Amino acid sequence: MTRASACLLLAILLCSCGRAAPTSAHKPPAPLPIPASVRVEEAVRYVDGPAADPLRHLLDLYLPSSANFPTVVFVHGGGYQRGDRTVGHNLGVVLASHGVAVASISYRLFPQAKHPGQIEDVAAAFAWTKAHIAARGGDPARVHVGGHSAGAHLAALLGTDGTYLAAYGLKPADIASVLAISGGYRILPIRRDVFGDEAGMAAASPFAHISSGHPPFLLLYGSLEKPERHALSDEFRDALLAAQGQAVCLEIPDRDHQGLLDGVSEGDSVSEALLRAVR
Repeated sequence: MTRASACLLLAILLCSCGRAAPTSAHKPPAPLPIPASVRVEEAVRYVDGPAADPLRHLLDLYLPSSANFPTVVFVHGGGYQRGDRTVGHNLGVVLASHGVAVASISYRLFPQAKHPGQIEDVAAAFAWTKAHIAARGGDPARVHVGGHSAGAHLAALLGTDGTYLAAYGLKPADIASVLAISGGYRILPIRRDVFGDEAGMAAASPFAHISSGHPPFLLLYGSLEKPERHALSDEFRDALLAAQGQAVCLEIPDRDHQGLLDGVSEGDSVSEALLRAVR
């Protein structure tokens, strides 16, 4: 069996991308109650010193009662200019209820920060989690990074471009896997505001950094999303496989872009796919 086919059998997992529609009128889902088996640490600082942003360099930890658990560092979406760590609450509750910790992060937003500010924050949060999760009962060798929409793009960039983790003595292979929920893997001119000129947009595109040595990728997209999202995800998966990487696309039935995250609940298709991938 080839490595690519083994990856495809390993679990049905991965595919997505693009820019999110405006969410100014979006009503977030009701927060799930926190069960007794889950411990939450709120507003944990992951950057110290004078450069620390008191509101954005924070994460919420959702910790299971088991020991030696895996962890997902979750990066919210919102077009690089909306959202915070609370967006990952329901995902944190569901995954932690099944033995998988979640570190749901905030990061600096546009226009306060332009690229590479956002990805630098994601790298800092991943490095902090890898360094501190063992003290809370987790396995530092099994720290994954995931995200939705813009957050999925940032997770994919962290998993392909080693520049940002190198500042912490880490590399993309130190990520257990990338779990990308409807992300954009090629930056388009419509996001010139965040990423700058053509060179900046190219450098911020995960496609530009595909080589060997990346973590496995799970790419999710919704059946109700635009076909372009499906096609770009398939293209990204194929490029990863061509570089001898591991990548799978998975279509989630009856979900549009926002519904992929809003619909997260006990036993739903997205949370089940993530749990299979992490396990």
